[in-house]
Amino acid sequence: MPSYHRSIRKRQKTSPKFYLFDLGIKRALENALTIPLQPATYVYGNAFEHFIVCEAFRLNEYFRKDFSFSYLRSTESSEIDLIIDRPGKPTLLIEIKSKKQIYDEDVSVLKRFQTDWKGACEAQLWCTCDEMFKIHQVHVLPWKDALAKLFS
Repeated sequence: MPSYHRSIRKRQKTSPKFYLFDLGIKRALENALTIPLQPATYVYGNAFEHFIVCEAFRLNEYFRKDFSFSYLRSTESSEIDLIIDRPGKPTLLIEIKSKKQIYDEDVSVLKRFQTDWKGACEAQLWCTCDEMFKIHQVHVLPWKDALAKLFS
């Protein structure tokens, strides 16, 4: 997945992120199959993000939505996990969290990027919470609902 930048030249200078279609293969290549995926751990969070991004790619192909996917890492090491350019709609900035409880600090990066974004955008945090709610201008959604809404 390429890094986001409006300039193609600048986008080509940054490193892409790679997502394998199967999380089991990724974990096997990392020699991590024997490490249990325990919720609330770094390993679980990475696996959850990987799974969600792969699902978004898969659903985009299945429903032929023609969305473009990228990510953004700032010079301060802040990162937006997933940026989706949707034809005819505002750009979607997505943070992916593998936890149920979401607090103000969890949306701070999204809030900052949303404020500085040039053009129309929506900010969402996808997580394992049970219900949709809003913190500032960021929509917090259960990941299954978020994917269903995006690809409906």
